[in-house]
Formats: sequence, C-alpha cells, structure tokens
Amino acid sequence: MDLSLSEEQEQLVGSFRAFFAKECPPAVVRASEQTNGFDRELWDAFGTLGGPAMGADPTVGGGGATLLDLELVAEQFGAVLAPIPLVEGLVAGRVLAAGDASARPVFDRLADEHPAVAAVALHPARDGLARLVPAGGVATVVVGLDGDELVIVESEAPARGSMRNLGDGAIAVVPTELDPQIGFGYREQLEAATGAQHTFIAGLGNDEIGYQVPFAKWDNSCHACAGYILAGIPQFCPLYPNIDCNTVFENNVGQQVDPGVSQAFDQAVDDL
Repeated sequence: MDLSLSEEQEQLVGSFRAFFAKECPPAVVRASEQTNGFDRELWDAFGTLGGPAMGADPTVGGGGATLLDLELVAEQFGAVLAPIPLVEGLVAGRVLAAGDASARPVFDRLADEHPAVAAVALHPARDGLARLVPAGGVATVVVGLDGDELVIVESEAPARGSMRNLGDGAIAVVPTELDPQIGFGYREQLEAATGAQHTFIAGLGNDEIGYQVPFAKWDNSCHACAGYILAGIPQFCPLYPNIDCNTVFENNVGQQVDPGVSQAFDQAVDDL
C-alpha cells in the first residue's frame, strides 16, 4: 500500500507552508493576544486560498478538497500557531454545504472573498444553550444542533469585551463586588460563551469598595448573561435582546470604575 502523498497533495502542502510563512510570522501571533487570538487580515488572506469553503462540494461553490487535503492544510496551520479558527471554519463550511436551502446563504458568506468567521458547537444545545463553542468569542456564524435540528446563529462581528484569551484559558474582569457565588456563575457562563478549558475571573473582593453593586440591584437578565457580555458576544445569550444591565451602575461608586479597572486589568495581562 502506497501511503505517500500525491503530487497534487505535495503542492498543496507547499502552497500553505509558503502562505503561512509569509502571512503569519511570530509577530502576527503575538499581536493576536490583543484581539482575542484572532487576526482578521490573516483570515481574509486565507479566504483567497479557498477559506472555510475549500472542503465543500464544488457543486455548491466549494473547493472540493478531501478530508486528507484539509488535514494537510491543518498541519501547516498548527505549525505556526496561526491565530484564525481554521479547523472550526472548515468543519462549519462542510456542514453548511450539506444543509438545506436555508443554509445556502450562510455558506455563501463563508465562500466570500472576505469570509464570515464560523465556529461549531461541539455538543447539542441544552435548554437552548450551546456550552462549548471553540472560537465562539470571535465567530459571526455558529453552527450546532438543538436536539435533532441543525441551527445556525449569526451576529455582527463581536466587539471585544473585558475578556482576554491566554492559550486555552479565558480571563474576564468583573469590576464590581464579587463573591464566590457570583464568581462561580460567571465562570460557567464564560466557559459556555468562549469554549475555554480554563476560566478565571478577576474582580473586587466582597465589600471591598462598599457594595459597589448590591446583589438586590443586580438585574437577573444581566446576571444570567454575564459571561456572554464579558466575552463581547451578548447576542449569543438565550435572553438576548432582553438584557437589562442598567441597574448594575446604580451604585455608590460610579460608572467610571468599570473602565478604570478594565484598563488596569488589560495592562496587567499585557505585562505577563
């Protein structure tokens, strides 16, 4: 049995090796620490080579690459730690290409010159919530299952919230009163929103600045969606758009505390 690569596959490997060597030097990887581990220019450049649609059926506009072809591309992607959700996008592209007519417009956006950023929920939703979505913090399209039904969630480009990715961990700043009960809830929501294996919350100790946000003033919708808000993707919370965080700022310290603590947090992470 001949397991060597074909001439076409050797060319594919060579093309993507050269692509990542040119477009993704170490400086690009380091800079992505400031943008949730994602580089939009690199993603668009990947789109010129077929992007997330390259493994889809050519009859619907895909590139027709085989699974082995995609694995070879993924090897080159992993070798440089490229800050794009390549594997997630390739999987989402194949799923959408195989979907019904309602999925076609979304697939077309993945096949665009400036492709949408796609991710896949790894497990079926529970109570309408997908709890593990790698690259969910930067995705504008998320594909998953709700029971036996394929669901597609779209949003505008997520804004960066008070959350930072460090490897497979996510750290969020909560510039408010923070006790263990609230903190554990935030970590669960942050894990659901980002798919991070390890979650950390940085916040003020209970009573540290005189009940900045008393629990009685905390609106339940804001509390339930806290992880999504912190990750900058509130639109993925099941309660969206009915989220009221106005009461969070009705406190005895003032709204200026939020940006002040958040900026200090960002600086501390940058200095690590």
